[in-house]
Amino acid sequence: MAFKLDDLIIDRIQYGVAEDFSGNLLYTLTQLNNATINITATSRDINDARGTLVKRFWDGKTGEFTATNAMLNLNVLGEASGEGKKLATEESPITMPKIITVQAGTTATLKDFQTGTVKVYGLGTNGTMLDEYTASSGNADETHYGLTSAGVLTPPTDSKVSQYIVKYNRSVKSGVMIANNADKFPRTVKLTLKALAVNKSAA
Repeated sequence: MAFKLDDLIIDRIQYGVAEDFSGNLLYTLTQLNNATINITATSRDINDARGTLVKRFWDGKTGEFTATNAMLNLNVLGEASGEGKKLATEESPITMPKIITVQAGTTATLKDFQTGTVKVYGLGTNGTMLDEYTASSGNADETHYGLTSAGVLTPPTDSKVSQYIVKYNRSVKSGVMIANNADKFPRTVKLTLKALAVNKSAA
């Protein structure tokens, strides 16, 4: 007797595998839930002189699969941006921003910072961004911060500020970047799902 299934009880999607139409595997999704499948089509009716339906033609059939990923997945985000993930390597470093906070009276080391990209602002206790400070040619003072060639930053000595927010660009040799460009669009992929299910008659 041939193996046949109809009514199924779906437990969950174990994982999904995305591939291009050449059969190359692109990435896997292991946190899919709340999945639905919706099949729709548009119709065109032919009626007689009394308005009675004579024939209905179906066309424009579409199928839509939707699911929620329980976690932020960089593969999905990259596909939505149209360019995918960009990996930083020793041979191809990527410029990335970094934001840190520095307490007054302490120092911080800005690793791999790019010259001319450092921005220092006072940060109020309620989260308000205060005045911007510029770099000093020597030591830090009330209106300037100090920065050595090795990246050691000394915040200003402004007595009215207890914390500073620092933003700068750095050269990253190990990391992931996703860029959303206006001329890049999502591509079409094939998604194969493996779902765990139970036959209703065996439940």
